[in-house]
Amino acid sequence: MKGLAILHALKTVFAGLTSNKSLFMSRPELAKSEIAVVFAVLLIGACLPVLSVQLPPLGDYANHLARMHIIAHVGSDPFLGQYFTITWGIIPNLAFDILVPPLLHLMDVFTAGKIFVIAVIVVLVTGPMALNWAVTRQLSLAPLLTFGFIYNGFFMLGLMNYLFGVGLAMWASAVWIMLRERAGWLFVLLSIAFTLALFFCHLYAVGLFLLAIGSYELWDWQHRRFRFDRRLFLTGLLILSLLACAVILLLNGPTWSLSGVYDWDDQGKIEGIALIFRLYDDKFDLVVLIAFLGGLGVGLRMRILHMHPAGIVCLIISIALYLAMPTTLFGSMMADQRLPIAGLMFAIGFIRFTLPSQTGRLVFVTVLT
Repeated sequence: MKGLAILHALKTVFAGLTSNKSLFMSRPELAKSEIAVVFAVLLIGACLPVLSVQLPPLGDYANHLARMHIIAHVGSDPFLGQYFTITWGIIPNLAFDILVPPLLHLMDVFTAGKIFVIAVIVVLVTGPMALNWAVTRQLSLAPLLTFGFIYNGFFMLGLMNYLFGVGLAMWASAVWIMLRERAGWLFVLLSIAFTLALFFCHLYAVGLFLLAIGSYELWDWQHRRFRFDRRLFLTGLLILSLLACAVILLLNGPTWSLSGVYDWDDQGKIEGIALIFRLYDDKFDLVVLIAFLGGLGVGLRMRILHMHPAGIVCLIISIALYLAMPTTLFGSMMADQRLPIAGLMFAIGFIRFTLPSQTGRLVFVTVLT
C-alpha cells in the first residue's frame, strides 16, 4: 500500500509538472505539495549514499569520528584517559564536537556521525529554499538546484563544520530578511542567537551571514526611501554582531593567536571553483560542469533566469572578496577556496526562474533527479 501511495504521489507531481498552467499561478496549494514531494524524493536520493555505507569516504571524517569517541568516553575509559585530556576553548569550529558526542550515549559512533552528515545535507538543501522564500515570498523550483551541488569537493574532504555553518547561515539570513520589517527585541535576540550559533559552527559562517544580510540592506537602502531610525537600528545591529565576534576572538587565545598566519596564492583561485564540481571521477565532473554552464547559458539567453538585485550585490562583493582573500587565514588552509561553493549556494537562494513550458518543467525535474 505504501508503494502505491508513493507512485500516486509521483504521478500527481508529474501530472502537475506537465500541465499547461504555471506552477506559480495555478493552484498554488497543489504546486506546494508537488514541490514538497519532489524535494522529499531528491532528499532521500541525496542521503542514500551516506546511509548505504558504515563509514562514508569523506576525507577528515574518520578523524572527526575518532575525536568524537574520545570526547564522549575519555572520562569513563581508563585506557583513553592515559593518553588524552579534553581541554575546551571558545573556538569557532565546534559544531561536530558539541552536537555529536551526546549522541554516543544512545548509539554507536558511526550512526551518530551519519546523523550529523545527514543534518549537513538537510540544512544545505533547505537553506536556499528558506532564503528564496524570504526574498520572493513564493515557493519555487529554483532552490532545488542545490541538490546538484550537495556532493562537492569540500563535502568529499569532510569539512562538516564548515558546510553545516553555510547551511545555517542561509537560514539565519532568511530569518533576518523575513523579520527585519518587524524589528524589535525578538529580532535582536534572534540575531544574537544566530550569530553565536554560527560562530561556534565556523567563523566563516558568521562572515557569510553578515555578507548576505549586508548585501540585502545595501540594496534596500538605495531601493527604498531612507528611514534613518530603522536603517540606523539595523546597521547598528550588524556592527554589533561583528564586534561581538571580534571581542570573542580577542579574548580567546587559540584562534586569535593564529591571526598572523596567512598566505596568498593565486593558483588556488581556479582550484576553488573546480572544487564546486570535483568528486571522485574527473570525467563525470566534467559532464556536470558542462551541463551547468549549458543550463546557465540557456537560462540567460531565454531570459528565464533572474536574480534578485540583493543577490547581484552579494555576488559582486563575493567575487571581490574571493580575489582578495588569502589562501591561508587564521592558520586554516583553503580559506579563499571555500567561498565559491558557499557563494553558489547563496546565489541559488537569490535566483528565480520561470519554466512556462510543460516539457521544460519535466526535463528540469528529471535531469535533477
